[in-house]
Amino acid sequence: MSELYEIDAKVIKISDLKLARAKIVASAIENNEYAEIGECYRRKNGKEIITVKLAIQRAQKQIADIKWQETVSIEFDKDDKKTPTVCSLRKDFPRIIHTNFGKEGEPVNLCLYEETWEELQLSWTAPKFVEQIRAWFEKASKGELHAEDQHLEPFIVSNNILLIDSKTLFSKKDKVIIPIQKIGESTAFKLVDEDKVENNLLNVLPVVVETIPIEHGVINSIPQNLCVLSEKLSNDTNSFIEKFSSCFKDVYSELIDGRKYNDIKDFNVCIIVQIPKTRVKGGEVEYNEIKAFITHQKIREVGCDIGVLTYIDNGLDPNVDGVPILETPRDNKKTGMNVNFDAIKVVTENNRVLALQMASLNIGEQPNICQIGLGALGSQIYINLLKMGFGKWNLIDHDFLMPHNTSKHYLCGLPGYGKAELMAYNGNLMLNEDCSIPLQAEVLSPRMDKKSEEDNKIISEGLIKSDIIIDASTKIEVERHIALDIEDKKNKISTFINPRGTDLVIFSEGKDTDFRLDILEMQYYRSIWRIEYLKDHLKPPEDRIRYSQSCRDVTNRIPQDVFAVFGGIAARFILNCYDSSEPFIKIWRYEKEITDISSNSIEIFNFDEIEVNGWTVYYDDHVINSIREARHNKLPNETGGVLIGSYDMKRKRVYILDILLAPADSEERPYYFVRGCKGLKDKVREINEITGGNLKYVGEWHSHPEGCSSKPSSDDDKALNYQLEHMRKSGYPAIQLIFGTNLNIRLEEE
Repeated sequence: MSELYEIDAKVIKISDLKLARAKIVASAIENNEYAEIGECYRRKNGKEIITVKLAIQRAQKQIADIKWQETVSIEFDKDDKKTPTVCSLRKDFPRIIHTNFGKEGEPVNLCLYEETWEELQLSWTAPKFVEQIRAWFEKASKGELHAEDQHLEPFIVSNNILLIDSKTLFSKKDKVIIPIQKIGESTAFKLVDEDKVENNLLNVLPVVVETIPIEHGVINSIPQNLCVLSEKLSNDTNSFIEKFSSCFKDVYSELIDGRKYNDIKDFNVCIIVQIPKTRVKGGEVEYNEIKAFITHQKIREVGCDIGVLTYIDNGLDPNVDGVPILETPRDNKKTGMNVNFDAIKVVTENNRVLALQMASLNIGEQPNICQIGLGALGSQIYINLLKMGFGKWNLIDHDFLMPHNTSKHYLCGLPGYGKAELMAYNGNLMLNEDCSIPLQAEVLSPRMDKKSEEDNKIISEGLIKSDIIIDASTKIEVERHIALDIEDKKNKISTFINPRGTDLVIFSEGKDTDFRLDILEMQYYRSIWRIEYLKDHLKPPEDRIRYSQSCRDVTNRIPQDVFAVFGGIAARFILNCYDSSEPFIKIWRYEKEITDISSNSIEIFNFDEIEVNGWTVYYDDHVINSIREARHNKLPNETGGVLIGSYDMKRKRVYILDILLAPADSEERPYYFVRGCKGLKDKVREINEITGGNLKYVGEWHSHPEGCSSKPSSDDDKALNYQLEHMRKSGYPAIQLIFGTNLNIRLEEE
């Protein structure tokens, strides 16, 4: 029979229990055939305790020493603000995994739950609680307390926190002195660069020691001194104190080289221990647990207490003026018994690897990304992707952060600074690496001074060398520039929000395809007037806000939640499709009133381009199929109508995107066609308004009879000349499309 701990509290009857939680647990125990109430107690602070004998279903082959009957105490908080504390009263109960550390000679505290008491209370019941205790013992006997998907138990638990960049300690060997800065009034510290002088600094000598692999298990109490720490981290063949002493000697030798002792005598020592952790003894190392211990003693005291340093015998008081020197060999009798410290929880500052893990991403080689535009939408796309550890960035934006921007921009301060510079600074700070290069410049309007020449070169190189180009500038000309002036078949993506802030639009060329952003843009315009629910897509907002005196100082009334929602969607879409070889046109609609999001993928048609009289004429399968169907339906007569499309006068390009059929007053005969005009002007005006002025009348089309070629007749020549006379007024070329056994596109201009 095992000896049990005695409870230092007043014995009371079950009927004298006052705490509601204690009463319902006592009732549950009485109604459980595998549990028997022992004594009840009340402490002076009002807490109440119930002891219970539990019948345990043990494993046949036990992993831990669990008895058929276990006696526990359950202690209840007077104010019911804490989970009831369960302890084994056996004095010989083993310290096993999932027990909370306590002082030697005290009952072992069982760790029953992962959740907080606030969370548990929502579903906690007394009968389930009693069975949870019994289940804990059963799992302990089988070695099943720790789930396979759980993280390994920490070596020790400490409240203080030290933020580090692992590269600082484990890569930069030249950094001998590491200043530690206390963060505000908290118990947190962070490592800072030597050249950044800040308040609340504590200079320490960092000594990094990698220990033997440790099997995870019981959480240890904080060691009282270096000697005790060494005992916990040593085995028969590997002494932690020997390793630490050797590392201390190396770091101290480097520190003292070229320095006077008085310059460093007030430094403390930061012992940084890297502990390889395994799930089972001799198993594979799953991760390295890092713990830090900042000594109360200075360098000299630590070095002397581990037998590495000794004093020069100069007749002076060694506690005041003694200058320590290295002692060779080390005095093995000295084990750090007098070296005390504060245990610090080490947390690695955010980095790309951690960001990828948090986002559950597995990215091989990081793509080079050039983003143009860091406004309300662009800033959130960039930061969302970077928070997931994605991409190496070139950021281009000529604009500066203005006060009104902060109501919907990722940035919320420092108006007057460049958006690209501020975003790159935030991104680099977030991942603790130089992952983003800013350029405060205009892509489309380069200046001719020397600085601008350098910027233009950087812009060109950034665009050409990038794997992905993201246009978030909301400027059509920027999209056309990267579509038509950068010929590499890389994935180019353009994204924007419609004028009223209801829809997000994304065009993606796809990797190594012939589709360009300008072509996707045009097919998008066609979908706006073809798809009923998009008819109001480009409708202008009712009003805008003026934020300054200039006529151009206006901004839209789109709230922050729209940019946050669409910024997240755009980032995820880019992440999903950046390596895709498929082109995309996609529109998402956000119904703010009912907080609902819908999406629509726009069908993309294959296209062709031809050169006609110095112009490039674009058309696609939608246009050809529409004309072919209209011709077939009117045979044996000829038929026709008008062409709907768009011009790029700068680059002499015309896009034929759709057709309108012959108006009702047209003449359609087997050997001629005369287009009427009934309702045509209103229809063209409607299309122009729905598409925000982007689609308009661009020319005429007609068919030839079955078996006839598309060679123009004399009447066709006259019609083209008449059309040219008409188009001269607006400065556009005249276009005539003839469809017979083949296709013929004619273009004339003044």
